[in-house]
Amino acid sequence: MLQALASIDMNPSQLVALAFRDIADSADKIGQLNVSPELLTELLQQRGKRK
Repeated sequence: MLQALASIDMNPSQLVALAFRDIADSADKIGQLNVSPELLTELLQQRGKRK
């Protein structure tokens, strides 16, 4: 509940980072994870804009 309330003011890249952290926390339960090239491109472009 607190995490949901805290996420209200987060920007999209912070939300994606939290999602990947949650995925990593459950990595032992995930057999295979596919991440689209479009998502990776968008994440890298956002990261480049912040530098």
